[in-house]
Amino acid sequence: MILELKGITKTYGQQKVLDSVCFSVGKPEFFTILGPSGAGKTTLLKIITGFISSSGTVHFKGRRLNNGFPEGMVIGFQNPIMFNTSVFNNITYGLKIRKKTSNYIEGKLRDVLHIVRINDLKRNALSLSGGEVQRVALARLLMLDPELILLDEPTAHLDPSNVGNIEHILHKVNKEMGKTIILATHNINQAKRLSDRLMLLIDGRTVEISDNETFFNKPKSAETSRFLKGDIVW
Repeated sequence: MILELKGITKTYGQQKVLDSVCFSVGKPEFFTILGPSGAGKTTLLKIITGFISSSGTVHFKGRRLNNGFPEGMVIGFQNPIMFNTSVFNNITYGLKIRKKTSNYIEGKLRDVLHIVRINDLKRNALSLSGGEVQRVALARLLMLDPELILLDEPTAHLDPSNVGNIEHILHKVNKEMGKTIILATHNINQAKRLSDRLMLLIDGRTVEISDNETFFNKPKSAETSRFLKGDIVW
């Protein structure tokens, strides 16, 4: 297993946001955390990366994490930040601050551009559309050659065409590049198209963890069935 969570619980005052969440992810798996808005998906991703603390344990590659962002893991959010400079500088920023050589950066860039299909590297990143921003953000993450990629609703604000483009990229990143991906989303259809396994998270609780076939065709939980039908379950 590349990632294992045990007993993750998070409270804010009297409100319990996550209630003893446990799951593990293999390599190179596409694992989706599915649930309605407010279920605790973003909080869970932030706990994995060490942005916020919680009770319970997180193990990455067999090593317990202690509120620190580990090497080999990256995270992308709904609204990625673009710097007021070229697409090239945005994509290569992470490697430049790590003082990688120009040859190393150029080699990585060729591999990444083959996946994300970005052509105009000289364009100012602040002029990009929403779909283009997400592609540049994914490219920036991939340049770091991570083993685990966490993504929080990366297509939430995109039109269907751009959603399809991003999903195609994520499929290639997972299947061709062999990267493990954990996707947090409320989009049932997207989860069905992309996932190897899924966890349904509702009101901070783990409702079900199943493979794609079981989850969508023979769910173990009546609550999962209701969620898939569009019933209000929180």
